[in-house]
Amino acid sequence: MGLRYELNHDVDTVRKKLSDPQFLADRLVAVGEERPEVSVAEVNGLPVITLKREQRRDLPKVAAKIIGEVQRFEQTEKWFPEGTGWRGEYHINIIGAPVVIDATFDLLPADGGCIYTITHMPKAKVPLVGKVLEKYLVEQTRIGCIKELDYLAKELG
Repeated sequence: MGLRYELNHDVDTVRKKLSDPQFLADRLVAVGEERPEVSVAEVNGLPVITLKREQRRDLPKVAAKIIGEVQRFEQTEKWFPEGTGWRGEYHINIIGAPVVIDATFDLLPADGGCIYTITHMPKAKVPLVGKVLEKYLVEQTRIGCIKELDYLAKELG
């Protein structure tokens, strides 16, 4: 299941903010993540973003045993022009855990602003509890994504 978020700013303004390393680091801290490392590079003229961070979260016992009490994430995000908007994908590796989260997203113009949509696809390579863990990760990732988008909307004004 995907997430749809409407913003009152144009595509270019939003995309520029979402590829500003200082904004991204500030956003990670604002939503409760620690030790952010952000880099933004251009590959063939297109933005590629790398985010590293840590998060402490009270997890259900099964998840905590697999993922750990402190989760360390490495994320690589790529953006591609798509018509009058942008399309992208990212890959999150949870370091030390047999879990990854992939996502595809779109940032498209709409009346009075733009719409950001994203679909998260976690994969947990854990016998017996993998599917339960994936369901939990989808919900937790969705909650985190909403916090990040709320922060973006607030910062844009």
